[in-house]
Amino acid sequence: NTQTWTISNQPRVPFRIINRRSTGSAMCPWSETTQDEWLISPWVQTQYIKESGYNDLTLEYYLGFNPKFFQPNTSISIMLRRDEFTWQRVWQLPTENTNPETWQWNKYNISLDGWLGDSVQIAFVYTGVNGDLAGLDDVILFSDPIDNISTKKFEEILVYPNPASDVIYLPETMDDTYIHAQFFGTDGRKFAIKQVESNLLNISDLQSGFYFIIITTQEGNLRYIKLRKE
Repeated sequence: NTQTWTISNQPRVPFRIINRRSTGSAMCPWSETTQDEWLISPWVQTQYIKESGYNDLTLEYYLGFNPKFFQPNTSISIMLRRDEFTWQRVWQLPTENTNPETWQWNKYNISLDGWLGDSVQIAFVYTGVNGDLAGLDDVILFSDPIDNISTKKFEEILVYPNPASDVIYLPETMDDTYIHAQFFGTDGRKFAIKQVESNLLNISDLQSGFYFIIITTQEGNLRYIKLRKE
C-alpha cells in the first residue's frame, strides 16, 4: 500500500461549510482508471491513552465528497492494523444521503474501543472507478476519563489564537473555573499537564505540531481543544 492522497485545497471545494480554521486538507484526486488510494497514519500508541485512565477511544473526522459518485462504483473505508501485515475494515461510507447532488463536508464519529491499548495504524482508503474528488480534514482521536463518561460534560471550546506560538486564551465561563490542561500528541502520547491561570495557557515550551488538549474544570467537567502550535 502506498500513500497516494495529497495535501491541497482546491478553490472550488467549499471549506466554509464547516468553518475551516485551516486551508489545507488531505485530498484524493479523481481518475478515470481503477483506483485503490491509501492515506496511512503513523503508528499511534494508544497504550498511553489507556495508562492515563481512559477506557474508550473515538475517531472523529470530516469527509468531503459528492454522494452521487460514491454509490455503487466508489467508496471510502477506514482500515486499522496492529501489525505490518493484516488490515481490518472498521467503517465504510454509508450509502444513504439526503443531498446527493452537492460536494459537501460530512462529520463522522466511530468507536475504536476494541483497539485501545494497542499500537495501531489507521488508513483512509478510496476505491472504485469513475468516482470524484474526496477530501479529509480534522482527524482526531479522543477519550473520556472513566469517572466522567456518564455524568460530566465533554465539549469543544474555541481558543484564540489558533494556530498559536506562545499563549492561548480560553473563553470566559459563567459558573465554572478552568483548573488544568492535559496535552496529547497525534499519537495519543501525553506531553504535558499545565495549570490554567486567568483563562490563559502558556504553550511556549511545546514543540511545533498538532495537539489535542483536555481541560478539567472545578466542577469536574471536561472541555477539549484542537490546537496547532507554531
